[in-house]
Amino acid sequence: MSSRFFCSGYYKLDAWVLAHCIAIFTRRFCERFLTLQNDPKGRHYDQMYMAARSVYANIAEGRARHSTSTETEMRLLDVARGSVIELSEDLMQLIIEQNGEIWRVNNPTFLALHQVPFIHTDYEENNWSHDAAERIKMQVALYEPLVMGNNISDCANALFVLCKKMEKMLSGFIDKLFEEFTQKGGFTESLTQARLEHRQQEALSANAPLCPKCGKPMLQRMIKKGTKQGQTFWGCSDYPRCDGTRD
Repeated sequence: MSSRFFCSGYYKLDAWVLAHCIAIFTRRFCERFLTLQNDPKGRHYDQMYMAARSVYANIAEGRARHSTSTETEMRLLDVARGSVIELSEDLMQLIIEQNGEIWRVNNPTFLALHQVPFIHTDYEENNWSHDAAERIKMQVALYEPLVMGNNISDCANALFVLCKKMEKMLSGFIDKLFEEFTQKGGFTESLTQARLEHRQQEALSANAPLCPKCGKPMLQRMIKKGTKQGQTFWGCSDYPRCDGTRD
C-alpha cells in the first residue's frame, strides 16, 4: 500500500491530529492530577486515556475503510465520537468534584483555544509517518501553553474545550459522509451496479432478446428448483429491479 494512500486517508485530517493532541494532553493530565489518593487503583486514569486513545485509533481505522465501506467508516467515526464524549463527561465530573466551574464561551482561554490554527505541511513521499508525527508535535506545542494550566480545574476545562471541538468536527464529518452515501451509495452498491452493467454488455454482445417489461437486454438463466429444474429461460439483466422473463 502506497504512502500516497495513507496521506490521503487520514494523516492529513485535522481531526486525526487534534485527536492525537487530546490523547497526549489526557495522559499528561492523568499523570499530573490522578494520584494514589484520588485514584488508588488507577482505573480512572485507564478509562480516561483509553477513551482518548480510541478517538484517533477509530478515525484512522474508519478512514482506512473509506474506499471499501462507507458504512463501516461512519460506524467507526461514531465510535470515535462516543469516546470523546465519554472523555468530556469524565472531565466535567472532575471539574464538579473540585468545585470548579465549566468555562463560559467568553472565557479568554476558551476563546484562545478556538483561535489556535491547524498546522498544515506537505508530506514528503516515503516520509509520511515522520512528517505526520512532526505535525502532531507542532500542534501540541501550539496548544500546550493554553491546556497545561496551574490547577486541575483549568487543565480539565481546557481539555474539555478540545473534546467539544473534536465532537463537533466528527459530527460534521459523519453528516457529510451520510449525505454522500444517500446520494451515491457505498462500495456494495457500486459493485452491484458494475456487475449489472457488465452483465448487460455481455447480453448485448450475444444479441440477446430485450426484456418485455423494461427493454433492457436479457440473460439466459437456468431454473434451479422445482419440477422444471434444469430448464433454461431468458431473464432480465436488470434483475432484481426488473423480473421480466421470456421462454
